[in-house]
Amino acid sequence: MRLSSGLTSYAIIVLSFLIFLLWRLGSLVPGLSQAEAASRSSSNDLSGLLTNPADAPYHLIQRLFSIIHPGFFSLRLASFFLAIIIALAFYAYVKNLFGRVIGLFGALILISLPFYAIAARQATPQIMLFMPAALIYAYAHLSKARKKKTAWLALVLVAGISLYTPGMIWWTIGGALASHKKIAAFLASLPSAAAGLGIGLFCLVITPLIVVCGLHLASLKTVLAIPASMPRPEHFGAELVRMFGSLIVKSPGGNNLLLANLPILNITVLALVVFGSYALFTAARGKAIAFGSNILLAVILAALNSNVAYLALAVPVLIITATAGLRYLYVEWRGIFPRNPVPKTFALVLIAAVVLSQLYYTANYSLRAWPRSPSIQQAFVLK
Repeated sequence: MRLSSGLTSYAIIVLSFLIFLLWRLGSLVPGLSQAEAASRSSSNDLSGLLTNPADAPYHLIQRLFSIIHPGFFSLRLASFFLAIIIALAFYAYVKNLFGRVIGLFGALILISLPFYAIAARQATPQIMLFMPAALIYAYAHLSKARKKKTAWLALVLVAGISLYTPGMIWWTIGGALASHKKIAAFLASLPSAAAGLGIGLFCLVITPLIVVCGLHLASLKTVLAIPASMPRPEHFGAELVRMFGSLIVKSPGGNNLLLANLPILNITVLALVVFGSYALFTAARGKAIAFGSNILLAVILAALNSNVAYLALAVPVLIITATAGLRYLYVEWRGIFPRNPVPKTFALVLIAAVVLSQLYYTANYSLRAWPRSPSIQQAFVLK
C-alpha cells in the first residue's frame, strides 16, 4: 500500500530525526552537564514540583522514560520526543501556509538549526521554549479542523501545558489578547457542553501551577521568567543589544546550546528570514507585526535574565519567516518562465540544495564540532 504524499512528508521528518538527532544520543558527550544533572534530580524527586512547578510536564516525561530504561539516553530521550512533536506541529502549520513541499523544506530547516538540534539532544527542559510552534499550530487548526471539538480541546491542552514553561505565559497572554475575537466567535459556534469541557480541562491543567505559585511566590517569578533582582537600565539596554546580536551577529558564549560565539542564525537562514520578512510584510502585514512582536518579547526576556536560551521562544516564528522566504524565492524563480516546466524543477532543486546544505552544516556543527569543543567537554563531565 502506498503512503499518501502528506504521510510521506511526516515520515521524512521523523526519519530525519531518527538518523540525524538520535545518533549517539547518550554517548556523544562524556557525561552530563550541570543543567542536565539538575534536571535529572528534579525528575527523580518529583516532590520538588510542589515548590517549583516550572517545566513540570517535561520532568514528568523524563521521569517516565527513566523508569522504563535508566541512563543518559533515556534522560535525553525526553527532549528528543518533545522535539519531534514540536517539529511535526511546525510542519503541519507551514504546510497549510505555503504548501506541502515548501512546508517540508521549512520543517527540515527547523531541524537543521543547531540551536534547535542541540536542545533536542540535551536532558534539559530548554526544548520546551520552542513550544510556540505547537501553540501556533493548535490555534491555526481551529478554523480549518473538521472535528472542531477535538481541535478546541487540543488548543486548551497545549496552552495549559505551555504555561509551565518559564516565559510562555507572556507569549500566551499576548496571543490570547490578539486573537480573542476569533476565539470568542469559535466558542460561540461550539455546543455549550464542548466549550465548557475545554475551559474545564484548561483549569484542571493549570490548577497545580496556580496553587503552587500562590504558595511559593519565588516559583511564580520563575514561571514568569522574571529574575530575582531586576537589572539596572544601562545593563538591561546593553543586554538587549547583545541578545539581539546573538540572533544574527555574535552570541555571548557560555551556553551549552551554542558553539563558541556563533549566532543562532547562520547566513543562509538569515538571508531567508530577510526575504520572508519582505514577503510577509507585503502580503500579510498583520502576521508580520505579530511575528515581530514575538521576537521582541523573546529578546526582552533573554535580556532580563541574561540568558540566550530564552531566544528559543522566537525561533519558531523566525523559521516560519524563513519558510516564507523559501516560498517567495520559489514563486520568483518559477515566474521567470511561467509556461516552462524547467523553472519549477530547477527552483525545487535549488531549494533542496539550500536545505541539504543546512543539514550538512548542522551535522558538522552539532555532531562533530560542538562535542569536541573544550568548553563543552569541560561542561559535560558529571555522572
